[in-house]
Amino acid sequence: MIELYALRVMGIAPPRREVRLRVFTLVYDRNYHDPLPADPSFFLRALYDPAEDLTGEGLLADHVTLDQILDEDWVDAQTWRFVESADLRASRNDPLTPTELAALPAGFTRRQGVGCFAHEDMMVQGDFDVRVTDARWLAHLTLGQCWETTSYDTEARPRPADEPEPRATEPYEPPEAASTLDLDAMRDLAATAPLTEAELAAAVDGHELWLASGGGVPDGYFDHFQDPPDTWLVFPESRHGQAVYLGPKGTGGEQASIGGRSLGAGRDLRGLTLPWADLTETAGENVKLGRARLRGATMTGAYLPGVDLSGADLMAAGLSRGFLLGADLTGADLRHTDFEGADLTGADFTGARIGGIRLAGAKLTGIRGFGDLPSEPSRT
Repeated sequence: MIELYALRVMGIAPPRREVRLRVFTLVYDRNYHDPLPADPSFFLRALYDPAEDLTGEGLLADHVTLDQILDEDWVDAQTWRFVESADLRASRNDPLTPTELAALPAGFTRRQGVGCFAHEDMMVQGDFDVRVTDARWLAHLTLGQCWETTSYDTEARPRPADEPEPRATEPYEPPEAASTLDLDAMRDLAATAPLTEAELAAAVDGHELWLASGGGVPDGYFDHFQDPPDTWLVFPESRHGQAVYLGPKGTGGEQASIGGRSLGAGRDLRGLTLPWADLTETAGENVKLGRARLRGATMTGAYLPGVDLSGADLMAAGLSRGFLLGADLTGADLRHTDFEGADLTGADFTGARIGGIRLAGAKLTGIRGFGDLPSEPSRT
């Protein structure tokens, strides 16, 4: 069956049995696109998809079978037992104008792999607040999780008058993953002598020549890409991780490799241009990297608490296992950026582009502005 929609978890509150889901329409044709869902039955089917193979502790797949979810009459009769309400809070690009339909990139509806779509900002989409009858029906979800679904609207029937309301169990709070970051080693590195201005200038100059001679992945690749290329092989087990570049290599200059170096505290590096560079396990507190161009760079294991990355181009960059406490990511391009296992406590995502972002295992306590959308965005 063809996937009709994609969903992303934008917020989750188990004590209130609520989740905010962004729903993206995937089916487009000339002068037509599938409408956003409008019935709670859609959300029972959609919530089941990522839960299908997860059982135990009374989770959703312990109470619903695949045969039942494929039975329209069963879903319509039983949705009330699982989904209490589903309310549209904001929408975008709905409906698309003929001009916007014509501008959709080629291959837009094909599967994009884990993390959904880089160009999701062009899709018809809506933010729904979904309240379930038991917090366990949300236990398989994590912030930023994205999946595609064949779910569709039917007509969920209300709870029969002779049926009691579902009794919610105690709120389910998923355990917070323990950090695996070696903060002592990270702080030690941050305290070492920082990269000098001369060293940085030489790295930037050589890297510019390397890019001009064919190094790195051309920006045009990202116009219609499905998945980011596998350009880095990272070995983070050592005290200072090692990264091996696998992508196109330039014939001139030298690819910048300043991994395992201190950038210094509070250093002003705004506008730094090092796409596809090796910045593995760089360190520095409150470093200013606003509007930096770091597309495709590997920054695995970076120790950058308080870093300013506002407006930075980090598309397809690797910041997994980084310590980014309180990072300013406002307005940054985070499409397909890898934050897996990173500590993003208190980070500000307001206005950032997050299509395809990877957050598995990341610490997300107190983050702000994740996926914020205006209720009536401009069409300019």
